[in-house]
Amino acid sequence: MPGTLYEPPRKPLVRKRTLLMLLVLLALAGGGGYLHHRHPGWFGKAAASVLGLFGHEMVAVDVAVSPTRADILLDGERITSLPAYVRRDEATHRVTAIAPGYETTEVTFKANADRRLFLTLKPAKKR
Repeated sequence: MPGTLYEPPRKPLVRKRTLLMLLVLLALAGGGGYLHHRHPGWFGKAAASVLGLFGHEMVAVDVAVSPTRADILLDGERITSLPAYVRRDEATHRVTAIAPGYETTEVTFKANADRRLFLTLKPAKKR
């Protein structure tokens, strides 16, 4: 027809494929959160094996602490599942145990082999 302008069809704001990918990623993230809640140590082992694929050897650090309710820090970061993993790099790392009513206890180790550390906190002195 004379005098008619051609308008190309408009693209949707979000394509169906993009939306599907976002939904799949959301489902995987939710499933990962569920698995981490049910099996917290599994993710540390999985991360260590993935890093092993890239040539980074890992060292497992298992910590037993008394009292058991103490928080455990590895290089200042709270450990949520044991064993924790660090790179086998001969570096010195620090494990700290903290609990209310107890003196803070700290130990250092070299990351050259798997470790099992035992920390016993002493009751804080009353003033």
